[in-house]
Amino acid sequence: MNTELSPYLEQIYKAFDVIAENMLLMKDVLKTWDQATPSTTATPATPTGEVPAAPVQVSLDDLKTRLADFVLQDQATNQALLAQILQDHGAANVSALKPEDYASVIARIEAA
Repeated sequence: MNTELSPYLEQIYKAFDVIAENMLLMKDVLKTWDQATPSTTATPATPTGEVPAAPVQVSLDDLKTRLADFVLQDQATNQALLAQILQDHGAANVSALKPEDYASVIARIEAA
């Protein structure tokens, strides 16, 4: 392999990994698009002095669906933002995320 091109090829490989992962996410969303029902219930505010309930566990399927929806909103911008969020969590792709990071990732995309 040409050593001058190696760093660039490595970056291209990583970019293709992110693109492939996002395409799989979009596939999952399109597959379940007609089955999805939007949540219309608002989370009530916690009265003063009460301890909030434990966070809800997020499944990998739910995470993938929400990330695909997020990327589909503005693919160019949100795909780059998702890649940064994954990197911030030490993951090269969604499958490499730790389950305990799922809720944090969702919170970050909702805040974007």
